[in-house]
Amino acid sequence: MRFVITASMVATVVLTAATGASAFEKELAAYQAATAKVCQRGVTPQMQAKYEALVAAVDEAKYGFGRTGSPSNFWGPQSPQKLFEQCQQSGGDAGGSSD
Repeated sequence: MRFVITASMVATVVLTAATGASAFEKELAAYQAATAKVCQRGVTPQMQAKYEALVAAVDEAKYGFGRTGSPSNFWGPQSPQKLFEQCQQSGGDAGGSSD
């Protein structure tokens, strides 16, 4: 009986985590595509708009940022400015491929 309860609790946590993540999957994919060449292009208004849409979707899903019940206490989208700074500091191509 204890195994069934534990398995049910694990399934609930996994399902909840998947539901929260899938709630902003489209916005995350759009943001990742928009920032794929941030190192080469710098920060664009399109990147900023996609970032703001992603932050709103993450907030709506109540995911990350140390929220109770969130599978991640620290995850949150990085701003395009932060991504650009990281690739400039690394001297590499941290924002994506040069294709």
